[in-house]
Amino acid sequence: MKKRPFSLTHFAFATLLSAGTSHAATVSVTDGDGNLYGNTDGFALDFDSTTGLAADWTPDLTAGGVYSIDSISLFDRNSFDADFYLGVYTGLTGSTLSGFQGTSFNTVNFSAQGNEMVTWTFSGITVVPETNPAAGNDIRFFILQSGTEPLATAPNIGDNNTQIKRIDGEGGSFATHLSAIIDAGGSGLGTSRSPEYEASLTLIPEPGSLGIATLGLALGTLVRRRRH
Repeated sequence: MKKRPFSLTHFAFATLLSAGTSHAATVSVTDGDGNLYGNTDGFALDFDSTTGLAADWTPDLTAGGVYSIDSISLFDRNSFDADFYLGVYTGLTGSTLSGFQGTSFNTVNFSAQGNEMVTWTFSGITVVPETNPAAGNDIRFFILQSGTEPLATAPNIGDNNTQIKRIDGEGGSFATHLSAIIDAGGSGLGTSRSPEYEASLTLIPEPGSLGIATLGLALGTLVRRRRH
């Protein structure tokens, strides 16, 4: 009896579905007491895969997986009339920046968007989460900047000109919150001050998985053609 090729077709499409689907991962950090932090250059996020922390990722990130940074939102409490890109860097020592990875597509004007979450969007900027908080390689420093060129140092925008909402009273450090405010004036990370933020990431499928998915689609197409 001639075997029906249905099972092969089913396998091919199941392979395509499982290997080619991306999973969004988001995190929200809320401020329970509404305090402000003025004159802020930006903030840092540690994209690790540790669970059970105050600012945990949901769903859990895969250690060693490659994630694209799709968007970053920050709670703006400021009336400064200026348009800011959000630059992304891999290093910050004092006020010195290094490892420029690019900027957001869009700018945000704090005056026009005051007292709400404001969002910057990205493309082509990635992180590879580790297993330990604040381990180093998965940290990204997000800097408010007026242009798209790399900066050598974090800007000092001026006293209380860039106020953002912060977490205060939730004891801990950068390693606990997985985020920290970047102080103006060269003082670096305010490791006990975590901003209210939201980040959206997408897991990038491995090239090998994409190859399997493509092969599965080709096999499914071949089987359908032979049946006709």
